[in-house]
Amino acid sequence: MYRTILFDVDGVLLSEERYFDASALCVWELLGSPQYLGLDLGFTPAPDEPTIRRVRRAVFADDRVLSFIKSRGLNSNWDMVFLTFSFQLLLLLEQLAREDRAFVRDVLSGPIDRDVLREIGARARGLGFTPQYAAFVDAFAPSPAVKAELLLYLNAIAAQRTGVETAIFSRNSALWELCREAFQEWYLGDRLYEETTGRPPARPESAAFWRTRFPSPRRKRCAPCFGRCGSEASASASAQAARRRKRWCPSPRWGCSSSLTPTPWSPPAMCWPPSGRTRMPRRWPSRTRIRTSKPFSARRRPTTPCSAPRCPSTRPIRC
Repeated sequence: MYRTILFDVDGVLLSEERYFDASALCVWELLGSPQYLGLDLGFTPAPDEPTIRRVRRAVFADDRVLSFIKSRGLNSNWDMVFLTFSFQLLLLLEQLAREDRAFVRDVLSGPIDRDVLREIGARARGLGFTPQYAAFVDAFAPSPAVKAELLLYLNAIAAQRTGVETAIFSRNSALWELCREAFQEWYLGDRLYEETTGRPPARPESAAFWRTRFPSPRRKRCAPCFGRCGSEASASASAQAARRRKRWCPSPRWGCSSSLTPTPWSPPAMCWPPSGRTRMPRRWPSRTRIRTSKPFSARRRPTTPCSAPRCPSTRPIRC
């Protein structure tokens, strides 16, 4: 019998849409913010809801990129941001390699941090680069890579596009950590980001996306399940309470069950039967076994008199 049921919150009780909105905005920031590449994409640190919808449709190509990534078994938003942004970065480096191949070789031979991205953006301002978000699926579709292998496949794409062999694209790279921090800042907001990381955010006064999550449409389909689980849990709790009362309350034939209300934390109440025979349970609250080897006078007499109105006996008992 199962006593604990765990539900996945993402997509069951609350919608996952805000996760994906934050992922798209994070890619948009990495491409267009002066803190990173600084391309002319009209980036704003406080977008309104129509802008969020427009950016997500563009970055994920009407969610085709998102569906492809999830179909390959990759559900981490940090990996989604890293994959989507790194592919656009490789397209930009492909154009730069036509003019300065040595610079691209230097970029792909070491870690890519915030300063390197700014330098790439400064060199790319005169190229007129436009992100090609829809090309993501066509570039990754020939590969059978799944899950974390998709991140490593970026190294093969880098060799195809730029002609430079590299191995810097992975979860252990500085660029992956940069993408993770950017996503956390979008999702947590500036105050909670600074509390959890101990570092000031790159975008002051940024709103927290986790505060604006809305209920999932699947919640209506799950409502009958929650109601059934609630009724079963209530019935199970009532049955356990009944067993507990039966275990701790004295037997009705002893004459004191209606007047005593013992608790599991106090010693159980016991009363002698009104008949002339001397009987008492050997232990409590296990099964009742009667001991009749010694008379009542030979036993230790308790000092508390019986206060049960239904008990006609006046002899001392233990309550």
